[in-house]
Amino acid sequence: MRILFFMTFTLIALELMFLWFSIYLFYLFNIILTSRVVYEVSMFPHISSKFSLLKRVKKIFESELSFLKNENTLLKSEILNLENKNRELSKQQSIYLISTEEKLVEAEYLIKKQNRQKNLLQFIGHDLKAPLQNITSFLNKENSPSSIEFIHKNATHGLDLINHLLSNKETTPKELKSEATYTFIPETVTPLIEQFGLSKYTNTIFKNRTDIIPVKKDGNISIFKQALSNLLSNINKYAIDPTKDLSSNQVNLIVDHGRNLGEICVQVQDSGKGVGDKNILQKPTKKTDKGHGIGLFQLKLHLEQIGGDIWLEKTKKGAHFKFQMPLLVENSDELLISPNSDSKQSRKEKNKISGLEKVKVLIIDDSPDIHQILGLYLEEISPEITIHSASNLREAITLESEFDYDICFLDMNVGEERGEHIFQQLIKIQKSTAVIGMSASFDDEKVTELKKIGFKSTMTKTFDEKLLAQLLFDL
Repeated sequence: MRILFFMTFTLIALELMFLWFSIYLFYLFNIILTSRVVYEVSMFPHISSKFSLLKRVKKIFESELSFLKNENTLLKSEILNLENKNRELSKQQSIYLISTEEKLVEAEYLIKKQNRQKNLLQFIGHDLKAPLQNITSFLNKENSPSSIEFIHKNATHGLDLINHLLSNKETTPKELKSEATYTFIPETVTPLIEQFGLSKYTNTIFKNRTDIIPVKKDGNISIFKQALSNLLSNINKYAIDPTKDLSSNQVNLIVDHGRNLGEICVQVQDSGKGVGDKNILQKPTKKTDKGHGIGLFQLKLHLEQIGGDIWLEKTKKGAHFKFQMPLLVENSDELLISPNSDSKQSRKEKNKISGLEKVKVLIIDDSPDIHQILGLYLEEISPEITIHSASNLREAITLESEFDYDICFLDMNVGEERGEHIFQQLIKIQKSTAVIGMSASFDDEKVTELKKIGFKSTMTKTFDEKLLAQLLFDL
């Protein structure tokens, strides 16, 4: 490029120089230059490249072009290296993210496992200590009747618990509390999902602790199983397309409390083509590629016979069925409980007018022995005390709604229900009842926590008549 520039500059300088000396020299130079150009153009293929002007120009352009090609090749290689480095960095970032997520999941699992072990130890301590405390309290009571059967029953219960813990089985609080006559909803739902091959498509959600509330095996569990089997079978036959990905075959199964106490509500929603006939639950239809609806029609009749129902929800995609039925032994749904409209003070004034002013006590515990021992102590303190007993949340709600209790003795572990949860339910009905928490043992932190949420006092189950009397007089 510089040579071409130099040659051009030289020609221009010569033109100006000849023009300055003489006009004739200028014309003569241009004639010679033009002749040279014409000669070069006409003779270009036959003369040596050494003396050819156009060959030199061509060489100049070819060298410049070669240089630019080399530059372009280098730039492409650098871009390729940068892309490889970026790809490696993205891969390492993905590895680090996956590793971090795995560690977080593992940490969350360990925390949950630790909490389960903590809860298990609390159950173990409570259940192992209770039989011994029952025996001690019974024998320490003055003029207590001799009861070998009572002592033997509590000792056997404690021995059974110890043998269960020493066995090779993995023990959970649920196993310590439940008996063979009860089951739990996940024990029915999970096998059905696996039976119809829907495990990888189904997202199962248990709301409001419905997965840990016991269900009687000889109750409505067979109808529950029939209802869920019918819906899952239809999803397997008509909604699942194996050629599509998991998101296109998503199935949502949600279990929650129903509208009434003890009822369960189940939602089953798929991502299929939906139900063609919206009245399929009212009467069977003609046979189609989506069935004829006889199973759903019969299922609706069975549910209505036990006070349940099944209906089809409106949805843009797929089919969305809901069914509701009485099933649970206990119901912890807080929305079902509304505050009692009649205040405690007004009812107490009515009792005064009628001359029925007495101390009313409610004992909430899942152990009949506690009811017996605590009842004996309270009757010794005053024969005027009215004592009622409840062994679960349902009975406690019923009694608290009907009677006006001055004091409530509440066990901190009633079956699967925590004492704090039962307390929250009871104060919605009767805020002024003095609630005393009972357990095998309490630490200072637990006592402070319970008093903050509204418990009046706490006591261990090694009952003392003087302490009970003082509590009654103070409250």
